[in-house]
Amino acid sequence: MRPQGRALLLLSGDAPEKLFNLAAQRGLYLQAQEEREDGLLVEAYEADLRELFELARRSRCRLRLLERYGLPVYLAWLRRRPFFALGIILFAVGLLLFGQLITEVEVTSKGELKPGDAAQIKELCEQNGIKAGRLRFMLDCDSAEEILLDSLPDFVWADIAAHKQKITIQVQRRSVPAKKDAPLPLGSIYAARDGVLEQLFVRRGTAVAKAGDTVQAGDLLVLGADADGATTASAIIAAKTRYEATCSVPLKKELREFTGQRRYSLALQYEGQPPLYLVGEAFCPYLLYAQQKKIAPLTFWRKFALPVEVIETVYFQQVKRTLTLSEQEARSRAEVAARNEVIRLLPDEGRVIDTDLQCFGSEQEQTAKLTVTVLEDISLYKEQTEQDLKAQWALLPKEEDI
Repeated sequence: MRPQGRALLLLSGDAPEKLFNLAAQRGLYLQAQEEREDGLLVEAYEADLRELFELARRSRCRLRLLERYGLPVYLAWLRRRPFFALGIILFAVGLLLFGQLITEVEVTSKGELKPGDAAQIKELCEQNGIKAGRLRFMLDCDSAEEILLDSLPDFVWADIAAHKQKITIQVQRRSVPAKKDAPLPLGSIYAARDGVLEQLFVRRGTAVAKAGDTVQAGDLLVLGADADGATTASAIIAAKTRYEATCSVPLKKELREFTGQRRYSLALQYEGQPPLYLVGEAFCPYLLYAQQKKIAPLTFWRKFALPVEVIETVYFQQVKRTLTLSEQEARSRAEVAARNEVIRLLPDEGRVIDTDLQCFGSEQEQTAKLTVTVLEDISLYKEQTEQDLKAQWALLPKEEDI
């Protein structure tokens, strides 16, 4: 699509709607912008001005040209002023070079860095050209990352990225993996969620609950202490838990559907300035629509980018439609939605032992409630100090006290 110049005109007269009708019949773009006391501001393509003025005379309206704008208009203005255009080019090149100049280098890490690590990393990067005072598109970050990892065997990952006028060097020191067989610290076992205990077999510690008890999340199940003192609680625990989901589906629902019609617009925007539209309009012509917008810097080659953003927008036309379902269809959809929701909630390790589905509804909607009973391990181990465990043990009732 070829970019076209735009024109802002003032439309006045007794019947401006005649001009809009004639323009629509000829396929001419004529868009109302703002109503004023002296007339109506309209926008049109510059190439259609001669024909629009002729149509205005036939419809007994008056058109007055207020402003011309758009890329073709600006280019024609620059062709008449070559030295001004040269000045703009030189200014843009200077602005581009200044925007590419690196002024700051920062070293970061996901973990802690030892004293002197940051200075050593900066020194190695400077030896490979990654330093302040250079232009961003002249940096070879990939090569510097490989040399950095070869020179520092204690680091397993490095990433050098340049953004605007700053270089960020991210590194990660090699960590020593923890032993898998390391013993657990002193502690007790608590309930991770609500449920009814089905099995409680204690290996170490003292059982505070028993099979058949109803427990809530956070309740103590096995205390990490016994007559010999504090220990690490260990037990096999299984409990019945319940997962519920309730979903409703209306019998009538307003939907939006795509018609297949779309409009495309392309614009350039400098920092803080209004966008300059090269293709398409600034506003969507559809009453209902969905849009897809992509914003990216204007890049010519690799990291050589201008401080200008390219804005691509696609508008997709939509229309409203009412979806009417029967009670059976709505109930089936509610059941599927409830089942999917419960599946999302179910634990990875557990066995389903019972399901209960209830359906009810009204004249407006149908509702499905699904309850699933699962047999699962609800133990949650929490670390505690030896003093806390002995204090809790002292509060437990003993056999001689019963």
